[in-house]
Amino acid sequence: MAVPKDAPAGQYAGVVRVAPKDTAAVELPVTLTVWDFALPDGPTHENHFGGVDRIHTYLGLARDSEEFHRIEERYEALLAEHRINPAFPRRLWPAIQEDGTADFSGVDAGISAFVERFHVTNLEIPRAPFGDVLGADREKAKNFMRSWYAYLDSKGWAGRSYHYMLDEPNTPEQYETVRKLGALVSEAEPRIRRLVVEQPYTQDPAWGALDDAIDIWCPLFGFIHEPSVAAKQAQGDAVWSYTALVQRAPAYHPGYEQVKDDHPPYWQIHFPLVSYRIAPWLNRRYGVTGLLYWSTCYWGSPDRNPWDEPGFRGYWNGEGALLYPGNEAGIEGPVGSLRLKSLRDGMEDYEYFALLEQRGGADVVDALVREAVPTWGTWNQDPGALPRLRERLAEAIVARAP
Repeated sequence: MAVPKDAPAGQYAGVVRVAPKDTAAVELPVTLTVWDFALPDGPTHENHFGGVDRIHTYLGLARDSEEFHRIEERYEALLAEHRINPAFPRRLWPAIQEDGTADFSGVDAGISAFVERFHVTNLEIPRAPFGDVLGADREKAKNFMRSWYAYLDSKGWAGRSYHYMLDEPNTPEQYETVRKLGALVSEAEPRIRRLVVEQPYTQDPAWGALDDAIDIWCPLFGFIHEPSVAAKQAQGDAVWSYTALVQRAPAYHPGYEQVKDDHPPYWQIHFPLVSYRIAPWLNRRYGVTGLLYWSTCYWGSPDRNPWDEPGFRGYWNGEGALLYPGNEAGIEGPVGSLRLKSLRDGMEDYEYFALLEQRGGADVVDALVREAVPTWGTWNQDPGALPRLRERLAEAIVARAP
């Protein structure tokens, strides 16, 4: 149920009537409370969710065709409606000059429309499309990133932009690559935030530290360690979180003995829906300011119809797939999962946190969040708990009306 931003506050009532063909109709009374405040159009909670450009193969369409772009925009719109930032689409990528500089003159209008229409609050500066960015193409790569940041800065969007440098470095060689890439980005434009999917503590001390190369640390849910998060934040870094597969705390977690039996939320179909809604609450509890998920509609590994074969790699049901193709139901676009709806509720909850904090109620937010999330591994799995806590948040917001 969507409430217009300008809807008058108050109590609303209605009836849903279901009239089956061969049996008596059933009426269900519905009441709705509209609170006297509005949420922002775009998400306050920073987020990166994998894009939808790969679905063209499933749909049998050319990636650069107008037909695919029309359908792609419908996927982007559905994500935006659920407070998820759509990934920057390939159709709006700028031309690249010989020296590596990105030329936005031909796509500026389209990018502006994309940001405004979908209320995008985070934009990724993509990886430079050259074969040897740490060697022969180094200067071109620097020009590429520098021009991207300059463009975003000219539009007022640079502050919440970031560069996703590397995914899950798990070897000494990959740690060294992170350091080299971090230096490259810093040389190009020191204001670019460098994001790496990695926990805020070293996997192996022998591999060395990554502090000089990363500005946004992004550990798995189960890898969160509160003192390590606080230490990174104290040095000016941000910490986001992400989930993938079913992963618990690793043996190199600094507090492993205390958390080894904990279960963070898992994002697969057969786990409770509250696993999705609770994520922004967990982040707020630990001061984590962003949420990342690798894909919203990955229907591969192997190629499959996600309606009939939900298992990623034949095992993780619903992994990387919050959207379904609507073509089988006569819909030229996506169908959102219940899991996406639950995540949307959590993203809205986070807006309540932010609004109450703006009105001087940070202590109330802290107390209510801790009711839902005593620790990362002991979060409240009662599906009715979060709606009740959200009502208390709303009451506190209204009580502090400006």
